[in-house]
Amino acid sequence: MPSVTIVTPGSLPLVSYRSGSVETTATRLANALAPKTGVRVVGVAPLKEGKKTDPVFIPVNESDRASYLRQTAAQMRRFPSDVIQIENRPTFVPVVRKAHPEGRIVLSLHSVTYISPEILPRHALEQIVAACDAVVTNSDFLKGEVQQRVPRHAHKIHRIHLGVDVETFRPVDKNGATRKRLREQWGLSDQPTVLFVGRLIPQKGVHILLAALEHVRKEVPDVALVVVGSPYYGRNVDTAYVRQIKRHASKLGDAVRFVPFVSPQSVQDCYSVGDVFVTPSVGKEAFGLVNVEAMASSLPVVAHDVGGIKEIVEHGKTGYLVPPNSSVQSLAEKIIELLTDAEKRRSFGKAGRRRVEAHFTWERTAESYATLYNRLLKP
Repeated sequence: MPSVTIVTPGSLPLVSYRSGSVETTATRLANALAPKTGVRVVGVAPLKEGKKTDPVFIPVNESDRASYLRQTAAQMRRFPSDVIQIENRPTFVPVVRKAHPEGRIVLSLHSVTYISPEILPRHALEQIVAACDAVVTNSDFLKGEVQQRVPRHAHKIHRIHLGVDVETFRPVDKNGATRKRLREQWGLSDQPTVLFVGRLIPQKGVHILLAALEHVRKEVPDVALVVVGSPYYGRNVDTAYVRQIKRHASKLGDAVRFVPFVSPQSVQDCYSVGDVFVTPSVGKEAFGLVNVEAMASSLPVVAHDVGGIKEIVEHGKTGYLVPPNSSVQSLAEKIIELLTDAEKRRSFGKAGRRRVEAHFTWERTAESYATLYNRLLKP
């Protein structure tokens, strides 16, 4: 059984209300890997060192980059591993390689952000990928982006999709207590409800969804939109963009509810409220795990056809993909179609759940990682 150390970015805490998407997915991957590998996760406190779990979490206490890397290197010397996996921080690779010249290093990328030329010049990315034994991306889209930037190392790039816990994300029970409680809490009657879950930043496209909602209301006057999220993980801050979308929402009467940030440990309940899930992202969305969560909850998805989302949502089967450069009316039409067709919602929802169970579970993700680790460790 190979031993693996997973190094998280160190900018947000592990297993916390404030955990970010990278910390959350690394933790869930580690839990799924535990039966297959000896796995440790390094990240920022609040977890207490010495916590007796399998996998073992080793928190460090500083979140500034230099101190975090020093403490991480010390932890890796204390607990040597066959494989060191670095989560979404390419610039950590040279430090880890220097400390562990003979180790197998896997760089796991979650987005294009940290390989963009503005952050990492191409020659620096070339050197970093050369120092890795493998690079894992969460989508074929992101795999292509990396290969385009470092074609000489294209053979090192592997795609492994992320997953969800299908026991945590369960099909929505329209008569269930959770749905009833949250709809009452958020001031919803039995009106048709569109759901958005994500960060409130321009790239996630809430402003586009609000514009689409204006068209939806002409056909479905009592429609409600629930927007769950905040600009930052664990912090509800009214940025300029948040103020912009709230001003827009105020013009739609009481149709829009804003729900502050919900922790990764509790977000599954939010999906029980929706009838249709919408992902109006723009730009290079590498994967879009919220779409998997929605499908696991048997919600039909309407999404912009950007980045890796098409690898999740099957157009005309589990939801609809809308070209991002099309009119807002096109997005609205697909939302209207699903809100007004209960049988299609049920059909798409069931197909989405089946697709998640077949392709997007943490067990499947862990199996793919374990296979890669074993391949790298072969003599």
